[in-house]
Amino acid sequence: MRQVKADSESLNLAVIDIGSNTFHLLIVSYLADSQKFKEIYRERKFVYLAKDGIEYLSEETMDRGLAAFKDIVLKCEQYGIVLSRVRAVGTAALRSAKNAKIFIDRVHSECGVEIEVISGQREAELIYSGVLHSDIKLQADSLIIDIGGGSVEFILSRGKTIEYYTSINVGISQLRHQFEYVDPLTEYRKDMIYNHLDVQLSDLFYHLNNFKAIDLVGSSGPFEIIESTCQHKARTDRSISREDVINMINQVIYLPLKDRLRFPLMPESRADLSVESLLLIDYLFKRIDSILNVKISPYALKEGVIFEMF
Repeated sequence: MRQVKADSESLNLAVIDIGSNTFHLLIVSYLADSQKFKEIYRERKFVYLAKDGIEYLSEETMDRGLAAFKDIVLKCEQYGIVLSRVRAVGTAALRSAKNAKIFIDRVHSECGVEIEVISGQREAELIYSGVLHSDIKLQADSLIIDIGGGSVEFILSRGKTIEYYTSINVGISQLRHQFEYVDPLTEYRKDMIYNHLDVQLSDLFYHLNNFKAIDLVGSSGPFEIIESTCQHKARTDRSISREDVINMINQVIYLPLKDRLRFPLMPESRADLSVESLLLIDYLFKRIDSILNVKISPYALKEGVIFEMF
């Protein structure tokens, strides 16, 4: 990760998280003396690079992604951010697509920004760094997850020490693409997804054998659904009980899309893929009895990048 030299003055910079479903822009003012930052602007664009899977980017997908990236760069310019202070990080879709370099080269040529494609392990490290700098208090044992469109990052921490971390391509767009979508959800499709996760996450459960995950800490993405729909259940420590989350999941996953869109406090942008999102969380609850609470971290990869830049 390239670093930005800062003096005692405040310094404005931008991070672009190029996810498999969404492009995130975060513009902050960083004050070196306090080693803290103040958020200036935040934006999310749903681009869906992984709409048809993450093995190949169609011309239409690349055009859509490039148009979104140009809008983001324009926003950076409006806030006076020079390109040398813009960091663009690519994740699952760009590290998996066979023709990702074409898109990366187009962005560099037309926008003047070089995309850094990071490994899944590196992504997990940055997510952990973001969570660690948030106001979430990690208990003795925690399972931190970041559910994306292409991949899901799993981090087992004991206090502030990482015991295990991995990135696996079981993101929500991957599940939608791999298992034929039916609306509403059927038990057959649910069982197919859970059987698939049993295989893909076997190494994670091996490491969980002697690990008591007291808290499930979620960052970004689908955890917005839990944060929004269960906000009246949240405690002062930003935690929501296992029972409250499971009750909400059971109310949502079998609804057709038209009813999910009407579900109280459901973020409209999350309603479509909410089934796959919540199935992943429900699956973890069913496999890990020791999870008692869900905590939603306000920081994730973008914030981890910011802290590591300095």
